[in-house]
Amino acid sequence: MLLFSALPAMALDEPKQLHFVVKKFDVQGENPLAEDETRDLLAPFLGDHYGLEGIQKAVASLERRLHEEGYAFYRVNLPPQKLNGGVITLQLIQLRINRLDISGNRYFSRENLLRNIPTLEPGEIPNTLVLSRALEMANAQPSKYLTLQFRESEDSDGIDARLKVDDLKPDFFFVALNNTGNDETGNFRLTGGYQFSNLFDRDQNLSLSYTTSPDDFSAVQQYSASYTVPFYSVGGQLNLFLLRSDVDSGVVSQNFTVSGAGTVALLHYKHTFLQSGAYKQQLDIGIDHKLFENKVGFLGQPVAGTGDVLSRPASLAYIGFWQGAAKSLSFSLAPYMNIAGGSNNSDADYANLRENATADWSLLRYTLGYDQLVWANWMIRLNVLGQQSSDRLIAGEQFGIGGIYSVRGFNERELLGDSGVQANIELWMPGFSAMKIRPLVFFDYGRVEVNEKVNNEVPSVGISSAGLGLRWSIINKMNLVLDVAYVTDGAEELNLPGLPPQATQKGDVKGHLDVFYRF
Repeated sequence: MLLFSALPAMALDEPKQLHFVVKKFDVQGENPLAEDETRDLLAPFLGDHYGLEGIQKAVASLERRLHEEGYAFYRVNLPPQKLNGGVITLQLIQLRINRLDISGNRYFSRENLLRNIPTLEPGEIPNTLVLSRALEMANAQPSKYLTLQFRESEDSDGIDARLKVDDLKPDFFFVALNNTGNDETGNFRLTGGYQFSNLFDRDQNLSLSYTTSPDDFSAVQQYSASYTVPFYSVGGQLNLFLLRSDVDSGVVSQNFTVSGAGTVALLHYKHTFLQSGAYKQQLDIGIDHKLFENKVGFLGQPVAGTGDVLSRPASLAYIGFWQGAAKSLSFSLAPYMNIAGGSNNSDADYANLRENATADWSLLRYTLGYDQLVWANWMIRLNVLGQQSSDRLIAGEQFGIGGIYSVRGFNERELLGDSGVQANIELWMPGFSAMKIRPLVFFDYGRVEVNEKVNNEVPSVGISSAGLGLRWSIINKMNLVLDVAYVTDGAEELNLPGLPPQATQKGDVKGHLDVFYRF
């Protein structure tokens, strides 16, 4: 028998030529890791040992794995023991929550905030990965921001947690103005809305809005509603979006464009996985119902006929984020497949609007984003957005380029294609920190491709622009986007068939404005 005592954090006096054989590790205490995982993790430390260095490495390896899995409040101890039969005993010590203090909350109840921090209750052992995911979801809420701190408890062997809350009234009105319109219905779009971000005291978010043209109120009538339900303990979020549009053409927001009159309903569920190191991943599964009511056409693009057509695509999107030192990377891949059948969703309905188009279509949408801090307050930002399809798509599902969040200097969705890509590269410069204004320079590029071109359809074409911009942001109050673009490569000078009569050409200059204000 060999009697020894060791602690991982202490220097030990080892006997010369101390030799023993480890045949098994006996892990005592509540172990959140699976038995097989624990055994495989400690297997490399079995066998002959000369001194305690190898045992201490086993202790550190097990503790490191626990922390990687989110069990940061577990400690692995090597207690004094006799080595009997080659068995080494490792002891797991859990630090439980002793007290939880919540401060700063004015509009959100304690019960509401406790749902934001699952596993963080007195007597429990919190999982830091679950907590981190839930806090990030809660901080995406527009009316509160949470900060969580831990410290050793003064009157027990546990830990105390303190949740600091910075919150605003959860219900508010907002107004937005942009110039994403057109000559036919007016160049500006005015949106007014109401948002309540804490329905039923469970952070369920309801947003209602109405969009019109201040140049001609009767020309644009757009109503939208969105509803979001978070599930903090499992990292889920249910999203519902409804839209009714009664205009010939228009843009509701930077995130969704509708051409012509129509009705849209989107149902999506997004799951955020537990973070692995600096990498975070999400999965979004959804089904869309989009009825396009065509009287003349989409944004001036020629169509084969008139009538209503329905697209009902199912989608599965994978989203990845990576955060490094002074840099970040994000990307997404999202295949879409139309579920044909029913009223307005047949091959005949599609072919009536576009020759050789069918209801049996699919496509892949993708994004790529990269931010790099190059000097203090100097940042390079790259964004790529694209779509790939081998089918002839209806205009509502085609990829459009041009506009404030696409290729600046052009009208919204000025050119359409079955496949396409846009790339925006920006250099953000130091601004006026007191006023939170940031200037930037940019270069935009876009290209669309048409499958099996017929009649007067616009063929494959690329466009580009360069310019200057300003960003002004007041947190939880106002956001301003102002860009001026010079067209470096237009379309009109190419003399392509199917282009709109007033297609943007090289040398044109256009300003873009988008402002949001919260009351």
